[in-house]
Amino acid sequence: NSAVQMYRFEHNFEDPSDILDLDEYVEGGIENLGPDGAEYKIEERTEGSDDEARRFLALVSVTPSENEFVYEIAEK
Repeated sequence: NSAVQMYRFEHNFEDPSDILDLDEYVEGGIENLGPDGAEYKIEERTEGSDDEARRFLALVSVTPSENEFVYEIAEK
């Protein structure tokens, strides 16, 4: 989350569009973010029904065993 905030601060408060955008803000780089074989991506997601839908930017982590973890980064 702090990597995203640093990116936004240095890029006129725009959200990162790709996980590689955060590489320089993660100690040791993105490849050291989590367990070997995990994949990371940044996605815009929607939660809720059409009338009450909430959009947010999320960091999505997919483990080698295909478990998916979603971390909300910013509300859209």
